[in-house]
Amino acid sequence: MLFLSTIGICVLDFTIDGYFNLVHYSYYKPPKKGHPIEKLAVTKSTIENIIENYNPNFIALEDIILFMKGRSTAKTTTSLAALNRTVGLAVYEKTRKPPTLLNVLTVRHAIKENEVPDKEQIPEFVAKKLNIQFPWILNSKNNPIPENYDIADGMAVALAYACLTIKNGGIF
Repeated sequence: MLFLSTIGICVLDFTIDGYFNLVHYSYYKPPKKGHPIEKLAVTKSTIENIIENYNPNFIALEDIILFMKGRSTAKTTTSLAALNRTVGLAVYEKTRKPPTLLNVLTVRHAIKENEVPDKEQIPEFVAKKLNIQFPWILNSKNNPIPENYDIADGMAVALAYACLTIKNGGIF
């Protein structure tokens, strides 16, 4: 089993009247070496530590995609599904509540302005919604690292959850 993914993490405070406060953002790269079960255990433990540190009231995850045209293989989707469900299990074990699972289209529609953003537009969309400059992380050659898009995805999921909660009058 390969882990081809990076987990974007975002802790967001929000109020029912649409105030957003970005508390924390980061990314986590699951281990590449070791037994598949050990790699999942390390990831689970890392997620549990984040939950302990921030004690969130609600947790949402981007749900798995079973097929991505031109990008998915059985090996890739199996790996991502295992990783996603391991994160979900960590959430459940720490909070005794399953996370809210949001598919990619739900996330993108929830954060849209006039158009549904594509992957490359997510950083600017979330920055605008949070009223911040996107915190681009640059490499030694002053170029953005690919993990910026994972961070933006984490922010987008948090914002989507918040926007859907606000839209539904505080209930999701």
